[in-house]
Amino acid sequence: MTSGTQSSCNIPPCDVSVEPTKWTTTDLSHASEARLLMSVRGQIALVAIVLCAIALRAVLFFERLSFWNDEAAIVINLVDRDARALSAPLDYAQIAPLGFLLIHRVLLGTRPPDEYLLRAPDLAAAVLGVIIFAVVAKRAYSTPAALFAVALFAGCGRILHNSIQVKQYGWDVLASVILMLFVAGPDRDRNDKPITFGILGAILFWFSFPAVFAFAAIWLAMTLRIRGAVRPTLRCVASLLPAAISLSALYRVTLAKPQDPYFLQYWASAFPNGNNPVVWLGRQIYKLFDYPCPGAGFLLFAAVIAGAVWLWRDGRRTLVMISIGIVAGNVLAAYLGRYPFTGSRVTIYFTPWLFLLAGAGLRRGSWPAVLGRWSYVLPMLLLTSMAAPTLAHAFNPPTQSTMRPVAGFVKTHYGKDQPIFLIADGDQSRDRITGRYLEFLCYWRSPPAGVVFGFPNASTIPATEFWVVYSRGNRSRAEIESRLRPIERECLRADEFRTELAGAILFRKMPPDSEPSDRYQSMNTARLRELSAEPE
Repeated sequence: MTSGTQSSCNIPPCDVSVEPTKWTTTDLSHASEARLLMSVRGQIALVAIVLCAIALRAVLFFERLSFWNDEAAIVINLVDRDARALSAPLDYAQIAPLGFLLIHRVLLGTRPPDEYLLRAPDLAAAVLGVIIFAVVAKRAYSTPAALFAVALFAGCGRILHNSIQVKQYGWDVLASVILMLFVAGPDRDRNDKPITFGILGAILFWFSFPAVFAFAAIWLAMTLRIRGAVRPTLRCVASLLPAAISLSALYRVTLAKPQDPYFLQYWASAFPNGNNPVVWLGRQIYKLFDYPCPGAGFLLFAAVIAGAVWLWRDGRRTLVMISIGIVAGNVLAAYLGRYPFTGSRVTIYFTPWLFLLAGAGLRRGSWPAVLGRWSYVLPMLLLTSMAAPTLAHAFNPPTQSTMRPVAGFVKTHYGKDQPIFLIADGDQSRDRITGRYLEFLCYWRSPPAGVVFGFPNASTIPATEFWVVYSRGNRSRAEIESRLRPIERECLRADEFRTELAGAILFRKMPPDSEPSDRYQSMNTARLRELSAEPE
């Protein structure tokens, strides 16, 4: 083993030396360093893409969409529990890292839940993730490949929408790009990189469960690269100590406690569960590529394969091997029943790794020269398939809930001793209270007369007036109306407010001897008022 900086334990950015005991800090290729430096024009383009990505996230944040479904369930857990109680299994079939929960709980304090307040940490994590990924891409590649990678990250609608929610998935992405810093980029002067890596991993575990997969793959690559060198090997082993202590503590505090079995039922298809392992694995891997760019997963797959082949042939195999190691770790966890493996929000943490590989695959040099100008077709198709819907959604965000104005209307027009019945997705009865039921409670946690989950039976309600508040989710309005007809046999609609995906109806019991024409006249009056519904 030679002395000097080559005996360091630093991970080379996707570089494989000829001698396995030499730990060099050269950049991703064997070309001169000047060749890999970005031109001024390329740096301007990179900054422009990053600013556009941040702007998209800010636009979505300031849309102030209502809390919805699982997000609402997390919010209710934050409202109902103090910081210490958050280490216990969460209610409503929710699982989230303790660090993520504590940040939001401290920020919430004794205030009522507010979209701006609770989503501010997630916006900060999303913005930081964009900036760090741009740094990673700039260190890893020359201008074209770096721009392609960052453009894919910036234009990914899945990352965009999952990042601006009170859910941990945006933090999973942030943890991935932070760990990427230890894979891409020269660092000649620092000899404490493995220790720093271990400490940082120990922290990230508390904010992102799948960070374990990336940490393990990178640490294994680090260890294998320095075999035969005693001092660097000891440093790498020492770097594992803080991570192991942190993971053990995390397991004892949260993961070892019995979780809601509904979680495994909901994600049943993301676990092997006795299925043909080859068929199951192939299906889940395809979903892994299709989730970031719906309907165009085959394009991303082609770009990733092209990038992996090009990096492998060019002698830069570390990134490829680490990416494979991350997938292998997640698949193993799925077989053990510990973490789902599929193309969805739970595996969005792997999307930055796909985009980094795809950036190399989209550069013209990754394709045979015989293709000529046709080598630009794949980048154009992939970028267009991702950017077009993302830009459209930025100015017309897909609405997942419109409960906030409905809750405001009910609070404003609430009368004494009026119970509230909460209806989710139009179901008359549910064995499980889920996020759709909880959307209303994010905005009014404890109405004076209380709340009841499920459709009311008007004949058994002692109150003369009661509210029915619904979040219809994927159900049509006609389905909701059909479920309300039995109530209208005994009650009239005294007041009503509707939004796109939610609504509130104040029912008033009618005397048994009232004429049907009186009921219909009252219902029509309520609906006329609904047409001039109050704004938020």
